[in-house]
Amino acid sequence: MNNIAIVYTSTISKTQKICDSKNTFEVKLYGSIGDNTYKSGDITLTDYLDELELKSEFAKTSQPSSVEFIELFTELLKKYEHVICLTPSENLSGTYSNALVSSKKVDENNIKVIDTKAIAMSETIAMEKTIDLIEQGKSIEEIVKIVDELTKRLVTYAVPGSLNYLARSGRVNMQAAKLGTLLQVKVLVRVIDGQTGIYHRGRGDKSIAKKLINDIEKFKVTKLYYTSINETPESKNVYLNLFKEKNIEVIETFEADIVPASHFGPQSLGFTIIRND
Repeated sequence: MNNIAIVYTSTISKTQKICDSKNTFEVKLYGSIGDNTYKSGDITLTDYLDELELKSEFAKTSQPSSVEFIELFTELLKKYEHVICLTPSENLSGTYSNALVSSKKVDENNIKVIDTKAIAMSETIAMEKTIDLIEQGKSIEEIVKIVDELTKRLVTYAVPGSLNYLARSGRVNMQAAKLGTLLQVKVLVRVIDGQTGIYHRGRGDKSIAKKLINDIEKFKVTKLYYTSINETPESKNVYLNLFKEKNIEVIETFEADIVPASHFGPQSLGFTIIRND
């Protein structure tokens, strides 16, 4: 019998390391536009965004059901001694709650659920660390403790391509979004300690990038993870060139899936750092 299986969700921003890893199992979330509901992977990101733009309405997202988790956990424990399940922040998704309840129904001693405190790249970093610790032969207790402590040091940022998506979700009012778009105002959303809020407003990407650099320097960061949703090369280069000037190592992950895209829209960027303050 193998020792430890890793369960993760489709909201993760994958890296090649994650794609190449064994003993990993994905649970998929859902995105809904009007009457159409899609399971992650059943529609391309481009087609999903095209439909979202065409219908001009706010997409809804939903987590995997407890039944899905119970069935997967039950099957995995036939082959593995332990299961580690990594989820988005409980403040952003009901996935953590469903996974936790399911673990208690199946075998709470051998299934450990970890809240990664954000979404996308926070899950990436937590999963890569979990893979490393399993390869090092760490015990389930050691892995959970180390990864849980790591997630408390993660800070995730998002730069929505349009304020309209934040307006649809209620984070800014529609009138302010329209005015901001006219004035080319951008916002920097930050997730820190599990809490999400608009951290900075500025005219254009350079203003946002400078604010991000301030945090990077304050938290003594030398590396960050990067993802995107149908990015534009011009916007991407503003950030990557500035990171290069500051000798910040950038790890590019694969494009985000339909769940983050539902909330931030096309041409959005995301960054996650591990703070060292």
